[in-house]
Amino acid sequence: MLMFKKALMMIIFAMVAWVLLINTAMANTGNSETLTSLSDLQWEYRVVLIQVESFDKGNDMVSVLKYSAAELDDRDIIWFVVANQQVLSNVTDTSAISSEFKTSVIDTLKVNSASIVLIGKDGGIKYRSPHIDLSVIFNRIDQVPMRRLEMSN
Repeated sequence: MLMFKKALMMIIFAMVAWVLLINTAMANTGNSETLTSLSDLQWEYRVVLIQVESFDKGNDMVSVLKYSAAELDDRDIIWFVVANQQVLSNVTDTSAISSEFKTSVIDTLKVNSASIVLIGKDGGIKYRSPHIDLSVIFNRIDQVPMRRLEMSN
């Protein structure tokens, strides 16, 4: 039980850090446009969509993502956590997320029957799983030729 609490706290902390990092990244890109579809992020960001059962678990997942903010930012990842039809994200200006975009995120998770979906910069689904494991996501991304090129620059 103690290990679970410790892991949960690390996840929560990571999520908070990630949100702060992505908000900074979005501000730095000057992206003030309203997001209406996942394709709005194509070629600039990788997208991680996460489905959780409850709002509390959504907040816990956000903490984990924030704790991993440096790794997420390094890989140009924007994330969206769906909990009870609500969408949480590391996008700085949440008012820039349209209701159409939220519906698109929710529908993508439903269609893929997954708890986590990774969408590459090209807009293609690169990974989907019923299990949420950021290390698997990071490893998948780091194996992609585009990411290897990014790491070499």
